[in-house]
This record gives sequence, C-alpha cells and structure tokens, in this order.
Amino acid sequence: MSFKTVYLLKNRCSEIFKIVQSGTFVLMMDASYLALKGEEILQKIKGGMSVYVLKDDVKRRGILDLLIPEVQVIDYEEFIDLVMDSNVKTLNL
Repeated sequence: MSFKTVYLLKNRCSEIFKIVQSGTFVLMMDASYLALKGEEILQKIKGGMSVYVLKDDVKRRGILDLLIPEVQVIDYEEFIDLVMDSNVKTLNL
C-alpha cells in the first residue's frame, strides 16, 4: 500500500520547502502567511506540490483576498477528510 504524505505546517518557517520537494501541505495558523502572493511557495505548487490553507485561519488574519490563486482554501470539514483518508500519513510540523 502506498501512502500520501500530508504535512501540517503551523508557523511561517518556509525552510521545510527546501527539504521537502513533493507532497501535500496544509498551512494552518501563522503558516497561512506563506500562501500570500509573492512567496516562494508558488514555485513548489507549479512543480506539483498540493497546498491547502484553512479558510478560518486566513479570514482571521485578513488575508483571504491576498492569497496565491493556486492555493486551495478549505474548511475544517474538508481538512478532516484530507487527513483522515486511510492512505495518508500525516506529519505535524
């Protein structure tokens, strides 16, 4: 069985994108700022990385309208579906 890795990122440390070249990222809390236009994450998305951000977190920070369009905004229900998939291993960073 092959597992998909989902990385849960809670802070603005973008160093992880230099280490991890593929996978799925969920940007939470202050990590939401990494999804702003002009951030290096766009290059990773174009390279095939999937990036999600929690809607409540970006709304709370007032940055919903400033996000890179390629970042997928999800709610908590979609987040649970994503991380509870039986073929997913989750790393909380």
